[in-house]
Amino acid sequence: NTITVSTATASAAAVGLPAKVALLKGRANYLCIDRLKRELAQGALEGVAARDPLLARLESWALVTRSGDLAEVPGLSDSHALWPKVTSTRDNCLGTRCTHFADCHVVAARREAQAADLVIVNHHLLLADLALKEDGFGDLLGTADAVILDEAHQLPDLATQFFGMQVGSRQLENILLEGRAALLRAGGSLAEIGAAIRAVEAALNAVLAAIAARVDLESVTLALVAALREFATTLGDASREAAVEQVAARAVDRAAALERIALCSDDEGARSSESTGRSFTLGVLPFDIAERFRALTQARPAAWIFTSATLAVPGGDSGDDFSHFAARLGLGDAEALRIASPFDYESQAMLYLPR
Repeated sequence: NTITVSTATASAAAVGLPAKVALLKGRANYLCIDRLKRELAQGALEGVAARDPLLARLESWALVTRSGDLAEVPGLSDSHALWPKVTSTRDNCLGTRCTHFADCHVVAARREAQAADLVIVNHHLLLADLALKEDGFGDLLGTADAVILDEAHQLPDLATQFFGMQVGSRQLENILLEGRAALLRAGGSLAEIGAAIRAVEAALNAVLAAIAARVDLESVTLALVAALREFATTLGDASREAAVEQVAARAVDRAAALERIALCSDDEGARSSESTGRSFTLGVLPFDIAERFRALTQARPAAWIFTSATLAVPGGDSGDDFSHFAARLGLGDAEALRIASPFDYESQAMLYLPR
């Protein structure tokens, strides 16, 4: 990523157009100050005797970092169990209601990106910005003159996944855990939500059993939807504290997603269920995203440029056909140009075929 930014800056200067360049990562790469403080408080609340040395290192680093990019922390990888505990997602972020909003690293990174002439993002972040205007974080592409998507051959499949929907049992278990923790911090009693939590846990087990038995999932999934909504109502009634209400809202959101998966028609998308024995994931992938993607691009009055070495397939009058790629993204009227490769493969490449 650093090399990419440096190259972009040097390229801009080389053509006489020096530009301010910003690299923006997804929110899951930045430290969430609020969630770090909660993690530290939770350890104190539970009376943990020996502190996690990595958490202690993270706490010290948090006091001096300017970017909040967790890639700066030695020994901490995105697969570490601590990572999701100290980062935020769109679901659990408090946005402008957060007491640390003024110091938020995600807000600062986005503000820097909005002030830049050239912003480098990955496909996932671009799709998120196209489809979602997160509360308090603005719209990165609102004033963009051009959007250039390199390696665009990956986009149809990525967009299909993005516009699809997945809900996993671990997500729901985390909502239950965070609901308990938030209620305790707010001074509430777990007895108030105990029955609702047990109902969700029983419904989760019923879905897991139904997947293993290969029986109809719709009824047990809808029962889980009802249990989640009851949990959200009970949790919200137990406390009006912002963090508690935020967990309740997440439960409502996940319940709505599960309901859409359960009731998805056969011609709307392909439903899937996966199980590892102790957890499960339910999902749906839409068959056609062309209309939705086209609407997103039309909503941004900018030049859209899709580049890749593998966008065309053999065929057509010119010998290359872009229609398959264009049709999948609803770009049927887009102009197309194929530029021959500058590499002399015939004299500079060899192909070895082992016996």
